[in-house]
Amino acid sequence: MKIFYAYPSSLAEVMQAIKGAGRLVAQRGNDIHLHLWIENDIAGRPLTDPIFEQIHGCDVLFADVTTVNFNVTFELGYAIGLGKRVFVTRNGNFRREVETIDKIGIFDTLGFEPYWGVRPLFSIILLVRAIGSTERSWAKS
Repeated sequence: MKIFYAYPSSLAEVMQAIKGAGRLVAQRGNDIHLHLWIENDIAGRPLTDPIFEQIHGCDVLFADVTTVNFNVTFELGYAIGLGKRVFVTRNGNFRREVETIDKIGIFDTLGFEPYWGVRPLFSIILLVRAIGSTERSWAKS
């Protein structure tokens, strides 16, 4: 399963949790390929090109909405427009931006899964992988 993870770079705790979960995914050596948007920050290349490529090629787009971020919201909408599965997360250690989230309107229909650190986020990723595997086996029968 290919997962692209869009998240805001403004919150160090969020970045650490996502990168830490990414390391656990890599160490586990399973069938999950987790690509973080920061890996696309290549000097001399427009940042949007590899992000669009990753969204096109992923099975699931994870989006962290701990803080509302234009780029993350755009990438989430872009993935939905492509018909991709999306999964929204939020770091539960931060106060929720209720007013802003309610104004945007998409997050109340999608919902989100809170996490409180590296291991809980890793567990969420494994759960989404398991659900994806089940969906694929149903589609074949």
